[in-house]
Amino acid sequence: MRHLLTLPVQNIQLVFGLDWLPLISGKAASTALRVARRRRATHMVMDGESPASFAFGTPRLSREHRRWPMHSAAQSFARLYPRGSAACILTLDSDVYWLVAANEGAVMSRSDLIFRSRQQAQAVYENMRLSHPRLSLLNPEHIGLNLESLASASDPGTALRDTGLRRIRRLLVLFLFSALGIACTAGYRSWLFQPDTPDLSEVANAKIEEKWRAAINEVEHNIRLHGVAATHAALKHVYNIPVQISGWALVRVECRADGPLWRCVSELNRQHPHANNRGLMNSVPKQWALSFPSIETARASWEFRTFVQTAVTKRLHAPVHNKRHFQSALQGIRMAFNRIELGGEVPIALRMPVDDTGRALPPPQSMPRYTRRSVQIEGPLRSLSLLLPYTESIGWRSLSLAVGPPTFPSSTNSQLRVTLHGELYERHEATT
Repeated sequence: MRHLLTLPVQNIQLVFGLDWLPLISGKAASTALRVARRRRATHMVMDGESPASFAFGTPRLSREHRRWPMHSAAQSFARLYPRGSAACILTLDSDVYWLVAANEGAVMSRSDLIFRSRQQAQAVYENMRLSHPRLSLLNPEHIGLNLESLASASDPGTALRDTGLRRIRRLLVLFLFSALGIACTAGYRSWLFQPDTPDLSEVANAKIEEKWRAAINEVEHNIRLHGVAATHAALKHVYNIPVQISGWALVRVECRADGPLWRCVSELNRQHPHANNRGLMNSVPKQWALSFPSIETARASWEFRTFVQTAVTKRLHAPVHNKRHFQSALQGIRMAFNRIELGGEVPIALRMPVDDTGRALPPPQSMPRYTRRSVQIEGPLRSLSLLLPYTESIGWRSLSLAVGPPTFPSSTNSQLRVTLHGELYERHEATT
């Protein structure tokens, strides 16, 4: 859970750095409360009965201001800018910077973040713009945004509510102490009549859990996600490939991804009667390596890199979330593509932990597991901008571009056609 910053202003406490998640219509209140308790948060904020997002966290309260009401600074910002998409980087101290963003009066899930430098906050804002191009960065001095204006915008909808987790913990502590007292009494009585034998089950279970966590961590490091930023960078690279070069015409491009490294090969045909190898060699980008299988064809190869994340730094969605949201989004843009296919769940194998004798260790109930689904998409190059916002949990294997003859364009008909192959990764939470 994030580190929260709490600042007293005008007899309230403004809380910065909460975790924000989107909400769907329905039983929003019960869903938000259940998620907050599952994340072990003591407080949450939810504006109204059917909000677009909610937040949770565990703020640390000073004794001096413990009785002051707490309010979300991000929700107050959303109050001030209820229309459009707006972001702001506010200096809270000499080395503390706060990034907040709101869309149509709802706090965006990748904002309400605390940074130690303005450059870090600016980099995260630029990354958010890849999926939200209309997100504008406001200057706090020009709009008069400060701690006082945030405090003045606070109302019951910005207040943090108690999730009841602390009360539950107190009851559990009382129950555990009672059970411990009974157990101690019973143990003392049994000790009077039989010798004390050490119980090594807890030590053994801890070692088993440690080995399983190491195996899961290895799987998480090997899951490489291109996400929105790297997918945008790869598509931008393809957009910049020239179709006509010194009388030679591009026929196709094949790019294969190995994590952040993309290896590409393109094929060109000599189209103009005066075109020759010399002219092509003088015109292609410097990183292209050319070969000529025949006097009428040329082949170019090159490499480029994009940023990737792993499941260690990027939390993956559960299959039920993807069935409800991700697949619904694909159905909404399906008419702009020739083919969108998702495969079935395939478990991601891990290195099975074993004991000292080589026997497999049973997995603890608290361990998650990961699966993947194949993703195949084919359609016009121009349609890929619709797909971009939904690629956050995808790692690509290949991207190909085919240049066909001139044709009458339609929603699924184009001279430039792209095919993408990759995997959608999912996380299955442990069930108890």
